[in-house]
Parts: sequence; structure tokens; C-alpha cells
Amino acid sequence: HLVLLLPVAVLSYQKLQDMQGGLVVCMLLLVLYVFGLSQLLRTPEKAGRLTLSSVVIGCAAAVVTYLLSVQWGYGPFVGSAVVGIAAARFLSLEHSIIAYAAAFVGMSSVVTVPEVWMIALAGVIIGVIYDFTSDCFKGIGGKLGTLAASSVLVVLFFF
Repeated sequence: HLVLLLPVAVLSYQKLQDMQGGLVVCMLLLVLYVFGLSQLLRTPEKAGRLTLSSVVIGCAAAVVTYLLSVQWGYGPFVGSAVVGIAAARFLSLEHSIIAYAAAFVGMSSVVTVPEVWMIALAGVIIGVIYDFTSDCFKGIGGKLGTLAASSVLVVLFFF
């Protein structure tokens, strides 16, 4: 549930930027988000859940999608489809889900995310966030897109 706070924090910052306190509202929501993630880390079922493979797959899938889309000119849909199909064919179900979520990160516009390293960082973040939230929102549509948007927003907020 905490993943939803991140887009709200960025939106609040954007809407309240001209007003006094906009940054304060945004930072408060980000603190709540980080606090919530720290609470997830303390739960026994989540301890040790984060794996290096999730981070590597998230980073690689986001970067490959971005390169296919922007650098090589295939566009975001083809780039995402190629990564999604390759992940489904060659990775386990859990890892292919992470790759597909990261492919959404790689679909970001070059205008919004101009550097490949920013996509790579967002891919790392989605790998981490997916591991923390794998038991949340089961059966509800939009989870992977929300995670992808949250990952990109974190990178855009700080860079």
C-alpha cells in the first residue's frame, strides 16, 4: 500500500511547488514511504527476501527496453514486448514478472528520462520494491505499472 504514497508525494510537490510548504508535504510523504518500507524489512517473512537477481534483472530489463525503444528506434511497445517475451521464455515466472515490470520503466520517454543511467537506477529500484511488495495487491490490475511509475518518480525526484 505504501507504493501509492510515492506518486502522491511527487504530485503534491508539483502542484504545491509555487506555494509555501509544497516541499514539506512532499518530504513528509517520502518519509512515511521510507518508514513503511523499513517496517516491511522488519517482518520475518520479508527478511532476506531481497535478492541480487531481482536487482540485476530489473536493471537489465529496464535498460534493454530503453535502448530498444530510444537508441535503436524500435519504440516503447516493441522494446517492452521483446523484453517481456524473452523474459517469459528464458526466466522463471517470478523473475519474468520483475523483468516485465522493469520493461515498463524502460518505456519512459527520452524527454522525461534523458539518460540511460537514470533508467538503470529506476530498474534497480523496481527490483527492490517488487521484492518488498510481492505479496501486496495480488489479483489487482495495475501493480506493475504503479511500481514502474514509482521507480521512475523516485529517480526524477532526486535527479
